[in-house]
Amino acid sequence: MANKNMKFLQFDEAISEIVKDFRFEREQYDLFAEVYTSLMGGKALVGEAKCPPFGLKYGGIWYQPRLLGKRKFYSLQEFPDLLVEAFISKNP
Repeated sequence: MANKNMKFLQFDEAISEIVKDFRFEREQYDLFAEVYTSLMGGKALVGEAKCPPFGLKYGGIWYQPRLLGKRKFYSLQEFPDLLVEAFISKNP
């Protein structure tokens, strides 16, 4: 291959690299929401949720599946699991 910087990644390494890109800039959460909904359908919006014991706010996405009315908050720490779930559901 002509590009010496290219690297072949295992699936778990690829997920880790994708999440690293989202982690550095909060504006990237919009892109993550878009990627996730393109894979899973439904609706995802960037937002925050409070941690009950301390009242701290965490950034992440609110996701609502297509046919269900209830939305759920996913923090940045859950993004790797969401991506694995999304890719696996597309490639059973």
